[in-house]
Amino acid sequence: MQTKFSIISNNIFKYFIFFCISFIWCNFYFNNFLACVISSIIISSLVCFFLTKITIKKTEQKVKTQKEKVEARNVLTQLMFYTPTEQINFFYNVLKFSYNNVTKTKNGLVINKTFIVPVFLPQLLINDLVKIITKYKKNDFEKLIILTNIAGDDLFNFVNNFENINLKIIQGEDVYFKIIKPTKQTPKQIVEFKSNKKIKFKQLLQIALNKKNSKSYFLSGLFIMFASLFYRFSLYYQIFGTILFALSLFSYYNKPFNNISNNSLFE
Repeated sequence: MQTKFSIISNNIFKYFIFFCISFIWCNFYFNNFLACVISSIIISSLVCFFLTKITIKKTEQKVKTQKEKVEARNVLTQLMFYTPTEQINFFYNVLKFSYNNVTKTKNGLVINKTFIVPVFLPQLLINDLVKIITKYKKNDFEKLIILTNIAGDDLFNFVNNFENINLKIIQGEDVYFKIIKPTKQTPKQIVEFKSNKKIKFKQLLQIALNKKNSKSYFLSGLFIMFASLFYRFSLYYQIFGTILFALSLFSYYNKPFNNISNNSLFE
């Protein structure tokens, strides 16, 4: 993720590039330095303004899309912790918003002559599909629809060989965006995902000054020391080389940033 400094520096660099391009062509037509500078400033400002608006709009859309994908993952994960009966009850309430004639059975849902089975597992396997089709064939239905979160490629290869079964598998984000989201129904929150916490300054020090980085600092110091023999301003190389050697020594021997975490299974 970009920092504020990098965003500002990128915008300045982008503006300078447009200014230079504008100045080259304005100078070609006007041959007047002051007029070229003013025209270039105006043109560059307008171009950067419109590009920034477009970028902001795309960024907002990207953030919105990413947020919706996180919501979809959360909903589909919660359904994995539902019992088969709870999954059927949830989708019964979902489908009622669009279909008045939806009915609920022990093994799934029925709309007209279509049998709908929600099966949310870590992955829908061929064995699971065989069990569903066995129950489906005992009834007088024209079409079977399976709602799931993940179906493997081997499952689709297996299904493609069927000729006498009208089967459709709807999985993953299609289930969320096309079926669940329009109804604004959300499953009960059973598990919660950890949020990405910002790294604290102390944690950064623990990473930077860890013992395993000692060798890298040492080798970098050797390279700087070697380079100082051949280039001018060797004093700067010597200063940086000394700093790297000091970091190598400190990283190797310091205790606060090299403590072994407690690996007890029951603490």
